[in-house]
Amino acid sequence: MKEFNINFTVPVLFGVGTSLKTGEQLKMLGATRALFVFDQGIKKAGIPDPIIKSVKDAGLEVSIFDNVKADPPFSTIEEGAAVGRKAGADSVIAIGGGSSMDTAKGISILLKNPSPLKQYTAPNGPARKPGSILITIPTTSGTGSEVTQVAVLTDDETHKKGGIAGVRA
Repeated sequence: MKEFNINFTVPVLFGVGTSLKTGEQLKMLGATRALFVFDQGIKKAGIPDPIIKSVKDAGLEVSIFDNVKADPPFSTIEEGAAVGRKAGADSVIAIGGGSSMDTAKGISILLKNPSPLKQYTAPNGPARKPGSILITIPTTSGTGSEVTQVAVLTDDETHKKGGIAGVRA
C-alpha cells in the first residue's frame, strides 16, 4: 500500500469514551454555555445523557434542542438558534447523523450572525462571521459531516436542498 495523507479541516478525537471528554474539550475552547442538538431517536436511545453529564460536570451550563428533522429545513435551524440565543449559548454540540450535524452547523452560524440563515446561502449574500464553537459527535457512519465545513439544508419554500460553506473559523 502506498503512503497517503488525510488532512482534516477540524481536529478528530477518536476512541472508546472520547465523547465523555466533551466537557473538558469545551472548557479548553473557552466555552461556558453549551447547546446540545439531536433528534428524538437519539434522545430515546439515551445517547446524550452521559455526554450532557460530562459537560455539566465540567461546570458549563447546558441547554437542549431535540427537534432535529431529516434534511434539515431552515425553519428548524431558526428554531434551534432561538433556543441557543435565549440560553446565551456560546457553543453547539451535535449528536447524531448528518441531519443533526448540519442543523448544529446552521445554529452555530446564527449564534454569531443575524437571521435568517437563508441569506448566507445566496451567491451574493452578506458577509458573515464564522460560527460559534462547534463539536460534532457522529453516531452513524458515512455522512462525513463531522469533518466538513459545509451544511446541507432544505429551503422551506422551494423544498430544494442547498449548502452553506465555511461553517467553522
